[in-house]
Amino acid sequence: MRERKYWIDYLKAIAIYLVILGHLPDELHIKWGIYLFHMPLFFIISGYLYKPRKVKDEIKKVITQLFLPYMFYGLGLIGLYCFMRNTFNISLLEGFLIGDYLKVCEIHPAMCPIWFVLVLINIRIILLLLNKVNLLLLLSISFIAGSIAVKLVNIQNILMFKTTLLCLPFFLFGHFISKNNLTNKLLKMRTEFISLLIIPLLIAFYAGHKNGNVAIIFCLYGYNIIIFYTVAITISFILMVITQKVCTNLLN
Repeated sequence: MRERKYWIDYLKAIAIYLVILGHLPDELHIKWGIYLFHMPLFFIISGYLYKPRKVKDEIKKVITQLFLPYMFYGLGLIGLYCFMRNTFNISLLEGFLIGDYLKVCEIHPAMCPIWFVLVLINIRIILLLLNKVNLLLLLSISFIAGSIAVKLVNIQNILMFKTTLLCLPFFLFGHFISKNNLTNKLLKMRTEFISLLIIPLLIAFYAGHKNGNVAIIFCLYGYNIIIFYTVAITISFILMVITQKVCTNLLN
């Protein structure tokens, strides 16, 4: 039985809090900063926790833990929406079934958060098909694929395939961190050196601010895709290291 990594639980709690904060009125004008990394952080955490399995086991897990809850929650929200308005909205159902969240969010904003689950399903299927490919090579290719996908402005984001390719590098980076124990290696550094990470953290936020608004669900990454990826990964990774360091010091 694997030892539970409690710092991951705290990191997930931070990410969830940021999502909630990001959907509240922006009186403090901090949404731009949250949107730079909060969803990439979720994908990195998902990748960190991902464990390759046999094809049959992986398919079963994707269906039971992702696809069925996604369908149940989505259809349930549609049913509630139609019941409250005493009308059947075929556009909403169609948008949900084909994964067109531009349409779904416009009609029923409460359904927006489940796009994350659909993208996770897509990513797990991609990894199932490419499980023999070297991880570092796959990570490199995913950055290129994500950069190309968001440029296809004339193609609809059906089944969130463009968003999936945009987010795939984050998931793979998280898996790369886990597989190579990168956070554990940095954990051995003295606290004084860890605190120096605040410098690249501030630089990343500044660069992200200059790069423009981010909304991953709609494939909005600012002005430069390279800056977008660099900023999101830098902030998320530093947050992971600091969270692990703090939790380790407090729990030991």
